[in-house]
Amino acid sequence: MFFAYLKDMKSWLFFFLLSLLAADLLLLLDPGIVVKISSLVYLNVLILIAFFHFCILALPKRNSLYAAIGKTGRRGRFRLA
Repeated sequence: MFFAYLKDMKSWLFFFLLSLLAADLLLLLDPGIVVKISSLVYLNVLILIAFFHFCILALPKRNSLYAAIGKTGRRGRFRLA
């Protein structure tokens, strides 16, 4: 179930990683900003942990949404039982 969720979130994961890479490149290539590589790696690890924590916390909500969609009737209305 978790891997299906990750497959569903593939575009969001790609967007997040691409934007993180773009921010890293901007920080490294800007001559006015002096950043150590260790600080950049630390920042990236913290941001990745926060993002995956958010994804894991959003999984039960997404599962309940899928369950509710699966309970819809033929006419698109929710069944109460």
